[in-house]
Amino acid sequence: MKPAFVSSCLSVVVAKLNNELARSIYHRRGYRDSGQGEFHDGYHYHDAAGVRRYHGEQHIYLVKRLNGADS
Repeated sequence: MKPAFVSSCLSVVVAKLNNELARSIYHRRGYRDSGQGEFHDGYHYHDAAGVRRYHGEQHIYLVKRLNGADS
């Protein structure tokens, strides 16, 4: 039986700012910018005083082709 969907790549989301180390590690392992551009993502949390806060930042998608191709 064939699977309904087979992906030809792996993808990860990496924060854009102050995250050069993570991006360089993924790059050495064959991940490349997907070309989809930056996007904003974040989350809400409650601080020690119980105040609801928000933390968000710009991210990029990195992809790695499973067939070994770079693009």
